[in-house]
Amino acid sequence: MSVPPPPGMEAAPNVSVYGPPLAAPMPPRRRNSLLVWGSILRMVGAVIGGIAVIWLGLLVASPTGLVDPLNPFGFFTVLGVIIVLGGLSAILVGVGWALQTWGVGLVLSFDRGE
Repeated sequence: MSVPPPPGMEAAPNVSVYGPPLAAPMPPRRRNSLLVWGSILRMVGAVIGGIAVIWLGLLVASPTGLVDPLNPFGFFTVLGVIIVLGGLSAILVGVGWALQTWGVGLVLSFDRGE
């Protein structure tokens, strides 16, 4: 199902309904570097997130092992560090995903009626 062109665009044969392309094609070298750095960031983020989840599992499995009698609030410090690592992991995975998406050229490349 095609979208009818807006008024005044009937005479322009090769013009998209949504306008010109959003970005010029990237050279292969830049595209490959975006893909490589994106995958590296995603791997590092996955490793950090995995460490945080393992640490959380150890905390739940043996809460007494992470409690220091000299520092009764040490549990909250450990829990806070786990949350920070989880957030850092999410940021790295998201940035890596965005870099890879840009490298593939899928940024805002939804169907523009072509």
